[in-house]
This record gives sequence, C-alpha cells and structure tokens, in this order.
Amino acid sequence: MSKEERLHGMAVIADTCRPLKVASILGVQGANTAEMLDYARHAEALQPDAVIAMPPSAPEMQTVEGFHAYFAALAKAVHRPVVLQTSIPSARDALAPPIELILRLAREFPNLAYVKEESPPLVARMKEEVKHHDLLKGVFGASGGDGLLYEMRLGLDGEMTGQGAYGDVMVAMYDLYRRGRAQDATDAYSKWLLMRNCEAKIPGTQRYIFVKRGIFKSAAARPGATGAMAGHDFSPDAIAEIEMRYAALKPYLVA
Repeated sequence: MSKEERLHGMAVIADTCRPLKVASILGVQGANTAEMLDYARHAEALQPDAVIAMPPSAPEMQTVEGFHAYFAALAKAVHRPVVLQTSIPSARDALAPPIELILRLAREFPNLAYVKEESPPLVARMKEEVKHHDLLKGVFGASGGDGLLYEMRLGLDGEMTGQGAYGDVMVAMYDLYRRGRAQDATDAYSKWLLMRNCEAKIPGTQRYIFVKRGIFKSAAARPGATGAMAGHDFSPDAIAEIEMRYAALKPYLVA
C-alpha cells in the first residue's frame, strides 16, 4: 500500500472499532526510524488501543543497536502498549531481534512489553519468552494460526493469526482451550485447518469468505498478490469445495 492508503486505513480501523468497543491495534512499521515515526504519530492521534511494529527493514538498520534505537523511539512516541513483531517479511535474511534485546526494551519501556513471535527457531524462542512473564505482559504466536493449540500449551497469551475471515472461529478455539475444553478446541481447530488447506489449493479462499460474510465487496487483489485475480475466476467446483469446508465451521460462527 502507498503511504496515503496506510494512513487512511489506520483511521478507518480506529474510527470503526471505537464505537463498537472493539480493540484496535495499528501497524506503524517503517523502513527506518523516521518513516516509522511518521506512522506512529498518526496512530497516536487516532488513539488506538495499541500499536504494533516490525523491525526496520533498511540494511543500515540491521543491527541490535539499530533495532534498539528504532523501538526505543517508538515507545517514547506513543502513550499506549507497543507490540514488537519479530519478523521482517519484506527483507530476506534479515536479523531477528534477539530475545535479550526484547527483554532489555521491556525493562526500559514498560509499554513495550508485548511480543508477536514469528522468527526461527520459533518454539525455542517462545519457550524462552514465556519464562519472562515478569517483564513481558503478552507473548503471542502468529504464523497464520498454524501453531495455535501447541502454543497455548506452551503458555502463550494468544495469537495474531492474519485469519480475519475466521476471527470468531479463532476466538472460539482460544476460549474453549482456556476453559479446559481441549478436545472441543481440537475439533474446532481441525475444521478450521480444512479452510487453511483450502487456501493452499484454491488461492483467494479467505478473500472469498470475506465477501461471503459481507466484510468486503470484492475478492480481487492487485497483481502480484497471492491468488490476485481469484475474485474473478472462482470455478463452480472451487466454490463448491470452499462452501463444503466452510459449512463445517457453522457451530463456531458469529452471525
């Protein structure tokens, strides 16, 4: 997205969530500190519940001290919780923030005490982070929700899944597990995995579901996106497969 689109999107999210009393977390990452701060100041004015940022992607920022300066500047720029996202999808072979750095930042800035962990070795990093709940107020998984059940067993505080079309299903799994109903959570999880697998076989499945649920008007995406033109050419057999799998989620859907 362009800068203008990101700024507009942040305002739409914050303004939509506020009257519904739904928490909003706005992404403010930038290639460097200056770019990140532009987004952070805009987000601060919108008063979301929290902000989240990946590390900087600029090559000259790929050092531990570069990361420290970047996240320290963010923590000072906003008066709300900050989630540190550990991966940089746009930068190949990028440095992952060391856990020691994450803990150092949490000590220095009490609002920067949340981490979205998605860097290898994934499970080893998560296990180490949950040992430090005295400093870290929230340790969250990601990876599209693929590890949700295991990560809850490890003691994580939740998931940031990127599975917005199935948000109610993800909440149902989380709540079932927390209430001690692990088998019911497993059943819900197995049915959701059918949709996850469907995305691999029929790219654009989640966007189709977004449209079906009335969230978006079109399933189309810009050229270059995964399944970019899927909104225009879902075949009848593809639609039938998506609908069959989606029907299994009915017990966990919010109308």
